[in-house]
Amino acid sequence: MPEIVKKELLKAKEKINEHKNLFGPTYNNSGYICVYEDGLPLRPDYVTRVFIKTVRKLGCYRSH
Repeated sequence: MPEIVKKELLKAKEKINEHKNLFGPTYNNSGYICVYEDGLPLRPDYVTRVFIKTVRKLGCYRSH
């Protein structure tokens, strides 16, 4: 595993542990890395939706 990937995964794990402490027993321990703050897994279309929203906000979106 490249060192940069390992470093980013460890940072993500640290962030998850912080959220677990904040949410306590209500934290959803899904076992995934890509999760919302409460531990629920990100929706499969999350990246697409955020990308489109960002492009529109920047005024770069053109409809077909």
